[in-house]
Amino acid sequence: MAKDKSDDVEASVGNNAKNRNYYSRRIGVRLAQALARRGWTQSRLAKKLGVTDNTMSRIISGQERLNMNLCCQAIELLGFTPESLLSDDPIMPASTGIAAIDRGILDIYGELTQSGVETLGQYITTDYICCSQHYVDAVPTRSIHDDIIAISSAELVSVYTLKEHGRHLNGISYDTERRMNLKNSYGTTFFRYIQSLFLLDDNKVVVASNNGKKDTSNNIIEKNSIIEVYQLVNDFQSISRGAQFSINGKTWFKVRGDFQVADNNP
Repeated sequence: MAKDKSDDVEASVGNNAKNRNYYSRRIGVRLAQALARRGWTQSRLAKKLGVTDNTMSRIISGQERLNMNLCCQAIELLGFTPESLLSDDPIMPASTGIAAIDRGILDIYGELTQSGVETLGQYITTDYICCSQHYVDAVPTRSIHDDIIAISSAELVSVYTLKEHGRHLNGISYDTERRMNLKNSYGTTFFRYIQSLFLLDDNKVVVASNNGKKDTSNNIIEKNSIIEVYQLVNDFQSISRGAQFSINGKTWFKVRGDFQVADNNP
């Protein structure tokens, strides 16, 4: 007796449904693991994504219809790459072994904000200074593409001097850093992935990361690798005993930069 073609179609539909259910559950488990590692609640992630708590709960439990764009955005917010959604590797962030520092660094690097520096503001002190090679000129300006952002001399602080340190380096406050980022951030999305993280001296954290800025109008991505050194208010031992994780200085260096056209996947 010949096999009815409708049987094959029905079997194919059934297999596709099983595959969708399998991947929905698998991705839900991976998101749950990332939430636990990050120390976030489902409600906090739902708010960041702009969905309801019920939708977030259904995604985590594998009941929601699979939306890969939303799931990729969720895992990036939690500080992990989209590839980790289907990877067999354990979800493990770069770790210093000190919980407060790990949570703080993941907060700073896991954000997808308009300017890319908002979350940092939750950890900095009033004497926070950001400094880089951008601020060494006699007439300080920062060039981003064709735009020039002027920094007034009143906004600059001398971090290193030629006489005392053998080189000259100026710094800026958090408010100025955020203003400069906002100047060229509209219509873009920032993303940052930690490549390595380690403790230095008694109160410094060194972070090597891949950073990018995506223009949502044309999908052009600017990528660069950056090494940042955060100087903490407290030493590692006091933080591990319960002292607050606070930052009073940061130096960063761009390792390299390139431009590429992104594909349509997030």
